[in-house]
Amino acid sequence: MSKTIFANAQIAWDLDGTLVNTAPDLLRALNLTLAPLGLGPVPLEVIAEMVGQGSRHMIRNALNHCDHTYSEDQIEALLPLFMDHYSDDIAAHSHPFEGVLETLTSLKAQGAALCVCTNKPTRLARQLIEALDMTHFFDRIIGPEEAPAKKPDALHIHAAFGGQMRAYSAMIGDAEPDARAAQNAKIPCLLYTKGYSEKPVDTLGADRLFDHHAEIENLLLEVWSTQADL
Repeated sequence: MSKTIFANAQIAWDLDGTLVNTAPDLLRALNLTLAPLGLGPVPLEVIAEMVGQGSRHMIRNALNHCDHTYSEDQIEALLPLFMDHYSDDIAAHSHPFEGVLETLTSLKAQGAALCVCTNKPTRLARQLIEALDMTHFFDRIIGPEEAPAKKPDALHIHAAFGGQMRAYSAMIGDAEPDARAAQNAKIPCLLYTKGYSEKPVDTLGADRLFDHHAEIENLLLEVWSTQADL
């Protein structure tokens, strides 16, 4: 299948753990949030596989790690503090994964419509992408509050696509919400093996797995070729 197919393609990307390694800055913000409680620092491995589950999940698991008794009200009180710390220096230690910029540049040049479909709050997603000078790659950056429902609901992907479906579509992610959203939207899914999944990525039903972003173009051509043969 020719690469000219990308001119009729739309691709939704997850953000944390797929496009950008954000765990170091999330950990920085988390430890700043816990410090006034006399807790922490929490090591990176405590949160590295739960980034995609959201800030509340990270805070809750960090408190569990510290053997700290808490209520859900305390989680809600800590959440804005965490968001403020994170936003204050959102890209201090975050960076695109190897091969991301080259892959986005190539796909964009071939006419593919690219968007971000993330469960990260839209404000923070846009701030991060702008700080990393990546905004120009994407037609839309859609967090959960700008969609009728968030991943794993297919409506999140539809919102990221702007409600328009091209002949060839795909979701690129790293974790279960991405795989399930793609399945619900009935589009192929590629999952990154070095992201933040809490579950083994080979158990999530992805159409293809990839270890490096340089593999993505050929893998998309493979899955779309299979789709065209059906």
